[in-house]
Amino acid sequence: MCGNASQFQGDGLDLVPGTYRALGNDGMYFDVAINAGDNFYYPDDVPRSNALANALHDASDHLPVVVDYVVSCPADLNLDCDVGILDFLALLGAWGADPGGPPTSTATATPASTTS
Repeated sequence: MCGNASQFQGDGLDLVPGTYRALGNDGMYFDVAINAGDNFYYPDDVPRSNALANALHDASDHLPVVVDYVVSCPADLNLDCDVGILDFLALLGAWGADPGGPPTSTATATPASTTS
């Protein structure tokens, strides 16, 4: 992914540090075919690694580069990593009962008392 530091500041789509990698590259092959022997991209699953290496070899002469991203959710207003009713209540508290704009006063409504 092309970009600069100002695009990755924790408020949207962010690259996870240390996750940039060439898919299928186990680091054992330099200037030879990626499938020229056992591949250990998936350390506990050599047959899966070999199948990936064969597919990559047959599909292209270059390896795809992959990276992991984290997406922050702007709707998580209370920052509890869960978007739910508490976020809706936080929004109502910030904007008041009128969704068209901020509250015009700081007064809050109190429930009417009932008698039995």
